Amino acid sequence: TARFDTRNVDIRQPIDIERQAKGEQAQLETRQALQAKLMPVVSSWVKGIRWYPQPSCGEGMGTLIVQFRNGAMVQYDRIPESLYDEFFAAGSKGRFVHAYLYRRPYRLLYAGTKKRGGRR
Repeated sequence: TARFDTRNVDIRQPIDIERQAKGEQAQLETRQALQAKLMPVVSSWVKGIRWYPQPSCGEGMGTLIVQFRNGAMVQYDRIPESLYDEFFAAGSKGRFVHAYLYRRPYRLLYAGTKKRGGRR
């Protein structure tokens, strides 16, 4: 039988299931809208990418959104458009991420939920 973990539940606050469900639905709709704007790419690791201009950071700078096959979606700020063009044209998107984006600061928009089987 499953047990309910009460350690992190504030029993003084009523649980508003309807509001919680609306919030989850809004999050899902936002994620789906963002996914629809991503450019699909041919890669075993990266599912889609999108670059948006960010004029406040300077000419030719922008925000790069990357969605991985495991469902994770990350945002990199202050990315030059030329780097996005190189990423889009790269033969291996995974190698490009590792070489040029891996050490850059990013913001996790959505955590990956799908488990990915390893290659042998």
